[in-house]
Amino acid sequence: MKMKQWIRLGGNMPFKRKLFIYSVLLSLVPVFFMGMVASYITSSSILEEVEQNHQIILNQLETQVDFFMKGLDSSSLQLANDKFVLNSLATGVSMENLQSTLNMMDVIHKSISNSEVHFEVSLYYNQFDQLYSSRVGTIRELAYPYNEIVQLLQSRYNGSIVIPPNTYEKVPELLLVRAIPLNSANPQGYLMLHLDIAKLKRFIDQLDLGGERKVLIIDDEQRIVTSKDYKDIGTQLTDTSELFPYWADPKKRGFIMLEDERFNVSTYKSAFNNWTYIALTPAKELTYKSDKIRYIMWSIMLSLCLLWLMIAIIGARRLYIPIQRLIGKFSPEAREDRDGLQAIDKFISRMRETNADLQYKMREQEPYFKESLLQQLLRGEVSNKDIRQFNEDYGILLDGEWFCVCIIDIDQYSVFQQKYKEKDRALMMYALRNMVEELSEPLPSAVTVMSKPGQVVLMIGFTETTEWKFPLFLKSVFAFGTM
Repeated sequence: MKMKQWIRLGGNMPFKRKLFIYSVLLSLVPVFFMGMVASYITSSSILEEVEQNHQIILNQLETQVDFFMKGLDSSSLQLANDKFVLNSLATGVSMENLQSTLNMMDVIHKSISNSEVHFEVSLYYNQFDQLYSSRVGTIRELAYPYNEIVQLLQSRYNGSIVIPPNTYEKVPELLLVRAIPLNSANPQGYLMLHLDIAKLKRFIDQLDLGGERKVLIIDDEQRIVTSKDYKDIGTQLTDTSELFPYWADPKKRGFIMLEDERFNVSTYKSAFNNWTYIALTPAKELTYKSDKIRYIMWSIMLSLCLLWLMIAIIGARRLYIPIQRLIGKFSPEAREDRDGLQAIDKFISRMRETNADLQYKMREQEPYFKESLLQQLLRGEVSNKDIRQFNEDYGILLDGEWFCVCIIDIDQYSVFQQKYKEKDRALMMYALRNMVEELSEPLPSAVTVMSKPGQVVLMIGFTETTEWKFPLFLKSVFAFGTM
């Protein structure tokens, strides 16, 4: 419906219904508003709490992994700088240089046994195209995956590199590779430290993630170093992945869709090796907590709404009782009217019309009423109190300390009555009365009245200051009488 239609509908609505609707709205809207605000605050608080937990978990994981990788890196540096290892790279692994080979093997095994991190070592000899492994011994002819790893290193690196597990098929190990000698443009060989992924993955497994949370560690080459899910380890993070924006900007927060499930994402970047730690929490776990709190909250809100609804209904009815009483007093027949205010409005309109009609009729009858009052005054039927009241209500100007009554009478009224018709007699008496009123204008207080047919009575009120005017008035009257 359009706005105008709603306004028209509201305008045509009975007052009782309007009162009920307004009472309900004033009662329920604040409750619903408080519920929505509380729900929003609750959801925001849960998200903030989850973010804080993520940061604590990721910081703890980053500290452990960095310590682990620093130990591995320290072992690789010691081996890369060892003179026996350097000497072995120059002479090769052979029976002719047995002592050099034994010294190299002894250094490697001591490094493995002394390290807190258990790893295996492979040493590739660039000059002789052979490889020594602490696990399988000497390999004269390189096979997969070592041949591909060596090709990669020779083409791109002369420093160090970390190769995530599962980068190469059937190589479920983390490889830390370092060129020897250090910082050399033409390395004599490459030192490879093989780390069992289970050693690194245990840091994630031992974290109390709770629920179905996931943690990923992604290196600076967009490769997943380790994850709670083994199938994710070693996979490449593409630019089209929903996780890519969070890897590119660790400060970014939000939700993503993975495998048809919505996750909340938090990230943390390591300053040691530039690895990105990502924590994923299923949105359903967040909504479960918030929904539970929201359910309790809305249950309370619903109870309050029902309470306020009852109060609104009772209050609206109580507020409408005075209107019903007015209808019962003023217009009992409209007691069952749909809109009480309209019924009262109709009654008031009718009353105003009636009042206006009565006032009009009273104005028409006012001269006759005054005449009747003055006649009562002449007959002595009105008290002093009534005289004052009449004076205030109808403007009968008759005031003074003492009074005089003058009677102007038609001589031989019977002859006058026979000589003139009734209409003419009325006009002549009216003219006589007007003439008497004109003659009495100098007097401050005087009224005239037709006491009976053919007779005009003049009542005069006098004070000390107006006493002298009375003889003048009498002269005027006598002069009129002799005309």
